[in-house]
Amino acid sequence: MFPIITPVMLNMPDLVQAGSQTRLPWPDGSVITARLVPTDAPGTALLMLGSYRLLAQVPPATPMGEVWLMLVNRQMPARFALLTDVQVLQMLAGMLEAEQNQPVKGAATRHAKAGHGGTAAALLAGAASEWPNLATAQRGDGRQGLPWNAEAAADGNTLLWYDDQDEQPRGMLHRKVDEQSFSLSGRVDLDHLGGITFTLKGTIDQQPEQAMAPEQAQQVSTRGWNLNLHTVADTGLNELRRDFADWLAEHRAGFPGMQAEINSGLPDSGPGGLTERTV
Repeated sequence: MFPIITPVMLNMPDLVQAGSQTRLPWPDGSVITARLVPTDAPGTALLMLGSYRLLAQVPPATPMGEVWLMLVNRQMPARFALLTDVQVLQMLAGMLEAEQNQPVKGAATRHAKAGHGGTAAALLAGAASEWPNLATAQRGDGRQGLPWNAEAAADGNTLLWYDDQDEQPRGMLHRKVDEQSFSLSGRVDLDHLGGITFTLKGTIDQQPEQAMAPEQAQQVSTRGWNLNLHTVADTGLNELRRDFADWLAEHRAGFPGMQAEINSGLPDSGPGGLTERTV
């Protein structure tokens, strides 16, 4: 954890209201991407936080460059906690887990907008408090015609994406590759299906070097592929499985060793379950 020792803010077009310089705009507990730039003064660094430029007191051996921070106290002088990539994944997975436990929220929201009361108001109130801690100060373009904005984590192996319209988090993707195996895991929130988690795993066979036919090489390279999906959708599950089977049949010819399945209900592993799958 480190404090901002000089509450001098430069290049801040947002701060036009009187008194707005006394605190940062993000709520306490926000997970924020930022950049630390070394300075000539020992124990200090320039903290680039969106349009903010702050002088921060940092402990020895603090990594410079792109970092993950948790805002501990937004009041100036602000205080931040420096997070590791694993800690960020655990926090984000917990927030996504909280969201996936409310699969009817989207329908209730539309119900409320149509002028109906009831439990929709309570769900909306809960939704308003679930996601603000996922605010990010810097976000890459990542559009490329898709309805999401994407942001890569500092390790280069994790991708977070946000709705292009309301900037609400929609999911996360993590990859892991080593000499024997690889995995691609994550979660996506869809308006018509709710939360979906997925895991694609594969193993690399250590075969002795020898000549083999192309079809044999293909079978070796694709052996051990496993695609597993979990969905919160209760209605339309049979149709979803049928569409998934059609898609699988279309692509199985290129991946003869692939095993795949789709399951009802999200993995019963708690808030840290997704992180355990992906790191």
